[in-house]
Amino acid sequence: MTALELVVFAVVLVVATTTAITRTTWPYRAPCAALVFWAAGLAAAGSALVLAVVVLFADPHPYRGVTAYFGVAGAIAITAAGWLAVRIIRRFLAMICAARPRRQRHSDLLDLFATALPGHSDVSVLNHDTPLAYCVPGLPTHRVVVSNGLLTTLTAPELDAVLAHERHHLAGRHHLVTHLGDALAATLPRWRAAPHLVTRLAELVEMCADCAARRHAGNHATARALIALSNMPSLTDTLPASGRAVQVRLRHLLLDTRCCRSPRAVTIFGLAGTTAVAPILGTAVVLITELCMWVCV
Repeated sequence: MTALELVVFAVVLVVATTTAITRTTWPYRAPCAALVFWAAGLAAAGSALVLAVVVLFADPHPYRGVTAYFGVAGAIAITAAGWLAVRIIRRFLAMICAARPRRQRHSDLLDLFATALPGHSDVSVLNHDTPLAYCVPGLPTHRVVVSNGLLTTLTAPELDAVLAHERHHLAGRHHLVTHLGDALAATLPRWRAAPHLVTRLAELVEMCADCAARRHAGNHATARALIALSNMPSLTDTLPASGRAVQVRLRHLLLDTRCCRSPRAVTIFGLAGTTAVAPILGTAVVLITELCMWVCV
């Protein structure tokens, strides 16, 4: 593969994987697989750009004649794609850095006004009648926050489902997924898929956390907890327990019982793995072939 082909491949991967999870409904039936598929597309695109640079400068045969135009086009494409990738990464890191002090201040306020939930050292309880649950990512420790109103509203299995949901957000670093979607949308504001991507990623991370809660507390307890929290307010820099598409999440909980263990999900996981390694394997074959030709000359 030439450098130009690798850059085109990277762009097509990002557009195709993003379109696949934003313009279709299958991600609602396999949310974990959909997120892995999208992440694999981004990883493959990034590796393809790196490999394009390697191919451009490691080719032992200089470009001559018509092939020189492909070399120049490849260099221009790498420069443009690299500039765009750097902008996305910078925006992503800036969002993380901006959110960190806000989350730290939030954590400091929780130290002042919240109490620990007996038996759960990572859970803080706010004295408020509104049913409330969210998580606050942070270093060195994360926090799950619930209110007294939640504790009095939910049964024990439902509370277990809520805690499992929030802990899965923290364990899966879902705030980084949403930040990455926000960075893409902010860097490419004219891309029509960008706003849909932000919304869809938020929905998918919630559904992934629902899957974890279902495995821990069961379908019905998780669904009842979701209904109880469906009118919960959203907090900045936190991941709320409710989402915009509550009906979609309930349908997923009650009907898609196999979720990411279904044949569809297994197929998507396999496709994601293939997508992630495709540029590396393809370029390795080309480079080895070129090296053999160079050694044999």
